[in-house]
Amino acid sequence: MINREVFHQTPESYRIPNDGVAKIVFPPPPGAPTHTLKDELRTFITDGEFGRGLLRILESFRGGLAQGSQKAVWISGFYGSGKSHLAKMLCGLWTDQPFDDGSRPSTLLPDPTAELHAELRALRTAGERAGGLHAAGGTLGGGSDDPKLATLGIVLQSVGLPLDFRAARVAFWLADEGILDAVRARLGDAFESSIRNFVLSTSFREAVLAEKPSLASSARDLSDMLKADFPQPPELTVADLSSTVRRALLLNRKELPLTLVVLDEVQQFVREDPDLSLDIQIIAEQLTSKFKGRLLLVCTGQAAL
Repeated sequence: MINREVFHQTPESYRIPNDGVAKIVFPPPPGAPTHTLKDELRTFITDGEFGRGLLRILESFRGGLAQGSQKAVWISGFYGSGKSHLAKMLCGLWTDQPFDDGSRPSTLLPDPTAELHAELRALRTAGERAGGLHAAGGTLGGGSDDPKLATLGIVLQSVGLPLDFRAARVAFWLADEGILDAVRARLGDAFESSIRNFVLSTSFREAVLAEKPSLASSARDLSDMLKADFPQPPELTVADLSSTVRRALLLNRKELPLTLVVLDEVQQFVREDPDLSLDIQIIAEQLTSKFKGRLLLVCTGQAAL
């Protein structure tokens, strides 16, 4: 026997699309390639520690849902052990949204155990009884240095809103006026940049007034109104984080969905800073206790807690 015969797929003809590094941006942006995620699912082994880890997380969530509060999850392991990979697969399996070819994450898993299959089915059933299923995942340190803003940005991005807190407040206002989707459609790919610059963006003001002329007598008046109503906000508090996350998750919904929030590389973000460690602890306590057991927070880091 030669070395290549040991492998299920010979390394001579197969290359790992993610080059062995799982990056979490969930859900993927509209139009983004999905071949890497699909390949990660096809090669995800569920009959070992990864599978047992998934099972423990899903069982814990089901128990917390019944009690009305959750325990946050910490995935630890050395560099390259698969922490981010496990968390990313959890995101995909949580929502189980179909790909363009009709396949779903759950159908791409190679031989999931009966126990894991049953837990995923139980999650689907619970989601149908509640407000659906939603997942938001990202890496801390890729945006704001404030963990509250960074966490909020990951959730806002998952529902198609700008990461910027001030711009997100404008988006919520548009939703209250019933024109968010229409303004987004008018602006297309320029929506996020336009709403971030809502005071100065001519295209944004024109799109808003085209959908609802009664909001202001002119584009200039609209600009003045927005500037007055949406000033630069003060430092985000944990209470602000909780209320804004709730508002984002209820966008176009009548009921809170069963939500997974994954914060990757938390320990690397915190480093040895005790203030950041305390911030993360407070964020975890807030998110796991204020959503009636419908939100599960999963964080990753190299050291065990």
